[in-house]
Amino acid sequence: MGLADRPESLRATAASGILFAVTFIAAFVLLADLLGSFADSDETFSQYYESLSNRNGSVLGAVLLFASGIALLPFAGGLTRHLNPEGESSSAQLLTQLPYVVSGLIIASAAATGTVGGARVMADIFDETSKPFQGASIVVLPQFGYALIVFAAWTEALFLLLVGVLTIRSGVQPTAVGWLAIICAAALLTSPAVISLLALPVWVLIASVFMLCSDAKQRRGQ
Repeated sequence: MGLADRPESLRATAASGILFAVTFIAAFVLLADLLGSFADSDETFSQYYESLSNRNGSVLGAVLLFASGIALLPFAGGLTRHLNPEGESSSAQLLTQLPYVVSGLIIASAAATGTVGGARVMADIFDETSKPFQGASIVVLPQFGYALIVFAAWTEALFLLLVGVLTIRSGVQPTAVGWLAIICAAALLTSPAVISLLALPVWVLIASVFMLCSDAKQRRGQ
């Protein structure tokens, strides 16, 4: 029994996938207003950060987004071994590299998106009268974070496309899971809506559930 077939390996991969999906979706909910306000006026962002709940939400959302970027790496590595345990597929070899790009972009996006809120929260804590990041600077960093996560989404689309093809070829998971990955990839590439960013965590959550089902079958067969 190879590493990819060991029940503990499948459970660890599935756990990482569920953690990624939960943290990314939670971050998306907290940062939705920022992600959906690309190209808005300086005044819109100034008003947003005047709210204490918005400032706290942007910081918590950035922390969760950062955590999701970290959790993606063990999931992607385990998924590659699960779909291609022998490591012979060229597409699987590319899959091992793409998550590092996606994770890096997500983490950078978290840093940029949470900087303004974090600075304002720190000013609140230390009772500073000055408000950091005013005027144009209050707009640039959140929008830069959004741009980074869009670039991450394009890389995610390539990742999902390759995963979909590998899933269909390997037969390790149901073919429907592979086709769903391809559909999610198309959504990330073609949909202008911010909601399409949830395509990856939703697919990861579904794939993780199937991994847990596969683990349960292996344990019953022992």
